[in-house]
Order: sequence, then C-alpha cells, then structure tokens
Amino acid sequence: MASYKSRLIRLLSGTRTVVAGIPAYDTATEMLVKDLTTRRIEGDYQAQDFVTGFEGAQGDRLFNESMGLDFMIDAALPDAGSAPLYGELLKATGLVETIVADTSASYALQPEGSAKPEIALQYLDAQSMQVTEKVRGGLTFTAETRRPPMFGFKFMGELFDGQPTVAATPDFSIWPDAPECSPRNMSAFTVDGTELCVQSFTFTDGRTPRRGRFMNCDETDITERNVTGRMVVEMPPAATIDLLALARSGAKQPLVWQLGTGAGNVLRVAAPAVQLKYAGEQNIDGTIGLALDLVFCHDQGDDEFAITFS
Repeated sequence: MASYKSRLIRLLSGTRTVVAGIPAYDTATEMLVKDLTTRRIEGDYQAQDFVTGFEGAQGDRLFNESMGLDFMIDAALPDAGSAPLYGELLKATGLVETIVADTSASYALQPEGSAKPEIALQYLDAQSMQVTEKVRGGLTFTAETRRPPMFGFKFMGELFDGQPTVAATPDFSIWPDAPECSPRNMSAFTVDGTELCVQSFTFTDGRTPRRGRFMNCDETDITERNVTGRMVVEMPPAATIDLLALARSGAKQPLVWQLGTGAGNVLRVAAPAVQLKYAGEQNIDGTIGLALDLVFCHDQGDDEFAITFS
C-alpha cells in the first residue's frame, strides 16, 4: 500500500536517455509542492460500436493519452540575480526569463508567435513512477494576509507507461521559506500609485494546456491567455481614490504588488493597465471592504503583467 504522503514531483533536466521505454535524465530536482492533484491518465475514451451480431458493450478505446499535474508552490525568494528553484516551471507557462547578474530575475510574457519552453516531470510514490514530457501549462498567483504567496501550476504533457518506483532521497534543505504577506514584509500595494490596504490579491493567466490538436505534430500547447484576477481591499476615502468611480468608468490603472525590501528579498508583480470591476462589499472584521474583479490588459503589447525577483 502506497501512502498518500509518499508522493513526490521531480523536475527532469540534462541528458535524456530511454531505459525500458521510459525517458530518464541525468538530473532530477525535487519540487517542494503542495495541493498536488494528479491526472495520471487523461484522454478520450471512444466506444467501439462495431457491428458484430451481438448485443452488449464492446469496451472503449483510449485515444489522445496524456498526463496532468496540478500543484502549488510557495513563492520562495532566490538570491538577488538568481532564478528561483521553480523558475523552469514559470517558463513552461509561457514566460520568458531575464537574469541580471547579482541584481534580478524577471519573468515576462513570451511575445506572440515565439516558441514556448517545455519541461519534463517525474511523478513518484512508494510503489510507482511515471514520466511526462513536452509539459506546458497555466499559471495562477495567490497572496493572502498572514500567508506566504503562492504560484499555482496546471500542467499537461505526453504520458509514458509507469514502472516500479525509483529510489529517491529528497532533500529540501535548499528551499528557503517564503515570507508571509504581513505589514512587516509588504512594501507596496498600489493602484494608480495610491497605496491601498489589501487583504487578498490573486490572478490567473486563463490558459489551459491542450494535446492532440494535430495528427502529425506532437506537442502540448497552451490556449491564448486572458489574465484576470481579484483583490479585496479596505475601502479608501473617495477623496484619496474613488474605486467605485473607477469601476464604473472602465478606466485602466497600473497595479503593483510588492513583497519585501532590500536586495535578494523582493518579489514584485506589476501590471500596467488593469480594469477594476465592482464585485461587492466585503466585511473585513468589521471594516468596510471592497471586492474588485480585475482584468489585466496590455499597454505596449505582451505586457499584461511581469514578475520580478530582486
């Protein structure tokens, strides 16, 4: 019997070989994930329905096989000028990485028409192992008061038959803890340059991974992005910033969420043109708050948001 706690996700990289029909790589890095959902066999089951002279079901045949993995990762901060340990995962959601030595690592949307990176992942438990390659997926970001911010991934890739589990001795000591979203750590949350007291902030890129679109081109694609989100904030005085008027007007405002101060301790999400949509009043422990849906629009093109570690 395999314990649910025995599950493990590893990012595969380096030289690829094939052993007993299963891809193997010379580097396997354990990913410190939570809220893991495995879709170990996905595809389209189609009824046979041949004319055989007999009644009854004939069984279904599986087409377009794939494997899916959904999980969350705490947004742990790397050293300044280094990519986070989950940087390859961010790139597989259609983001391009830019490293400035000793300064920053930033992730921006891939220009339209450019090739999106792929990754390979290995799933393990105490009794079995599966590999999925040509992996791409969608991205979410979640920040809530008194909790660490998190990135969420919805991945899909090519499925390979499982085999007995491989020995793994995971070591997560190199993974730093992500700071909590608290006044001690937060350095900015602004809309149009005005600081707001925020309880929660989330967004999703709206992308969904897909396979089997073509009979002769084997790849995992991700649907076009449609970045949306939500924030819950303390209602500010209308003289400071009139959020209800902004929601009525449909005007687009720059938005910045920033955690941390000082080199190697900053995570920043910036969006140049965000529409606010009124979603209701919120009772925040007796304080009047507003829930606002967010629509992330482009400003100069392919720039609905950017993520920067510095």
